[in-house]
Amino acid sequence: MRLARFITIGTILACGLFSCHLLPPRPADLPSETVTKLLERRLPDQPRFVPGEVIVKLKPTVSPQSDRLRKMGTEAMERVTSGGELIYRIVPTLAGTMRPAEIRDKTMALVQEINRWDGVLYAQPNYILEIADTAPNDPRYRDQWHYFNNGTGPGQSPGGINLPRAWDLTTGSSQVVVAVIDTGILPTHEDIAGSPNYIGGFDMISDPARANDGDGRDSDPTDPGDAVADSECFPGSPPQPDSWHGTHVAGTVGVGKTNNGVGVAGVNWNVRVQAVRVLGKCGGTIADINDAIRWAAGLPVPGAPPNPTPAKVISMSLGGRGPCLLSPSTQAAIDDAVAAGVTIVVAAGNEASDASGFLPASCNHVITVAASDYRGHLVTRYSNFGSVVAIMAPGGDVTRDDNADGQNDGVLSMIQGGYARYNGTSMATPHVAGAVALWLAREPHLSPPEVLSRLQETALPRDSTQCPRPCGAGLLQVAKRADTPPPPPPPKAPGLTRTDLAGFLLVLVIAGLGRRRSADARFFAFMAVFTGLVVLLFREELVGPALAPLTLWTARMTVLLLHWLGVEAVQAATVISHPEGFAYEVAYSCVGVLPVVLFTAAVLAYPAALVHRLVAVTIGLPALLALNFSRLVHLFYLGVHNRADFEVWHEYLWRSIILLSIIGLWLSWAYWAERRSTRLASQANGKVGSESHSRFSPFHLSGL
Repeated sequence: MRLARFITIGTILACGLFSCHLLPPRPADLPSETVTKLLERRLPDQPRFVPGEVIVKLKPTVSPQSDRLRKMGTEAMERVTSGGELIYRIVPTLAGTMRPAEIRDKTMALVQEINRWDGVLYAQPNYILEIADTAPNDPRYRDQWHYFNNGTGPGQSPGGINLPRAWDLTTGSSQVVVAVIDTGILPTHEDIAGSPNYIGGFDMISDPARANDGDGRDSDPTDPGDAVADSECFPGSPPQPDSWHGTHVAGTVGVGKTNNGVGVAGVNWNVRVQAVRVLGKCGGTIADINDAIRWAAGLPVPGAPPNPTPAKVISMSLGGRGPCLLSPSTQAAIDDAVAAGVTIVVAAGNEASDASGFLPASCNHVITVAASDYRGHLVTRYSNFGSVVAIMAPGGDVTRDDNADGQNDGVLSMIQGGYARYNGTSMATPHVAGAVALWLAREPHLSPPEVLSRLQETALPRDSTQCPRPCGAGLLQVAKRADTPPPPPPPKAPGLTRTDLAGFLLVLVIAGLGRRRSADARFFAFMAVFTGLVVLLFREELVGPALAPLTLWTARMTVLLLHWLGVEAVQAATVISHPEGFAYEVAYSCVGVLPVVLFTAAVLAYPAALVHRLVAVTIGLPALLALNFSRLVHLFYLGVHNRADFEVWHEYLWRSIILLSIIGLWLSWAYWAERRSTRLASQANGKVGSESHSRFSPFHLSGL
């Protein structure tokens, strides 16, 4: 015994020491000044665009006017965008003789001139956008205050989004793909390498110089870095270090394998993250970004291979100055993606201004996200705001330490060489995109408008102190707070109502109105009395306890059938639940007793031969029980995958099916019994026909 204790203690110590040895050294955070310089730099006063390039959308029957373009010193590039637009450019030999300011002026003049042409839907510059309760065991999760349950108690933060409570219900699904349209990804990062959550992507940057990886578009979205020198992007532009922005954003969504004992956690433990690279040195062009939106949504893009794993959610932490109406091509790309069922989440911007003046934050059909801090307040120091903002999510503030942990209150995620705290609406956006992915894991048929409604309905309202400028519906809450009212009990599978029972009796009466035999009277009297008793006595307080064992057995058999069909289900007493959150209760009224009793009563009361009645009971009872189990399995499947259809089937369709099945079975059997009795009587008496048969027939309606 003593030896065993020593071995046990030694093993524990060895494992503990080995675990400590495996933990990587905690890297120092980037100085707040560096983060501010990198992610909060102010955009130029005017929207930036590629000098000499114009995006043109022609009407379907119009061809490019080559002669007219040549006279203007322009030409059509070979490239056609995913939206069917052409890209015109100033002829390179002419552009080489012009000063930068002259090229910009010439570009805007071309936009105005081409917009006046007949057959042109729109012309625009090629704008440049820029970076704008279950707990995991990841060692730095404790520093990710932005995930904590919302509150002020231990393990909570007033700016948290209730992820532990959400993780009690679901940790995500590998069936949900989130496309991160950004600077690319670092696939060899220690928290990403080998992660099943990363599924590759595409490098959509068409300009090799901007791409900084030696070529244009290709299937490798690896981020080679986006550092620039002084005045490299435009005259007077400041130097910038590599941002590794796309990896930081994707880390928040969940590109790494959360709960793997390494690094940080993501909003999703299970998800598929697709990196679509559009931002390189000096940002990215709107033509590339538009193509990236369509490609991520699974729509065709000229020159790019089809996307084998189309996204259900797109996260875009990028932006530029100017309202969306300046770029109709971008609105068209967004509309196409949303029409394909994709939810698009975008950053509001970091100019501390009204987001209606920024692109794509001001576009229609996107979910625009403002940034909050540890306190759950709008970060007025940088976050954009306004009527186009749908919701606020943690963006962090590297200049504050409101939780007094000795570290700044930025959002912690992955970068080259380790981890860093960043702040910005870029950091807020993937929190919302990740939350949407969690909801889609449980309810995959949610449409983009339904997703927006869910976000706004569950948001934590903010007052004028917490949000001195408009910040949407409030602070993102992935799951409800503990102090919110409890959810309603799980729905009960439908039983037959009193109206259904009255309808059953009425059909039997109508079926036999043409006969006036004593047998008919006895039959109707019995069924009327019996149905009346059922209406009065079939109540939960009267028959529920007696049927409790059968109810429990029905729940158990339903779970076995679900497992046999490959559907995950867990039974707790009479409640059957799915790991992703849906649950219903098998009530006393849905165990199949009522249909069986009504059918059996109608069969036994009907004046037929005993052997014929036994045939009806032998065939009808198993058929009705099988139908009842089919109902329970089908309702559970609908509840997991399509809650809207569940309600329709629950309230209306299955009740009708069961009622019609009872009536149909009884009428079919009665018809068979009548024919059988008539044939036997004819054989016995040597007569053909049914004149000698004096019993009630539900199909004889001559008296009507």
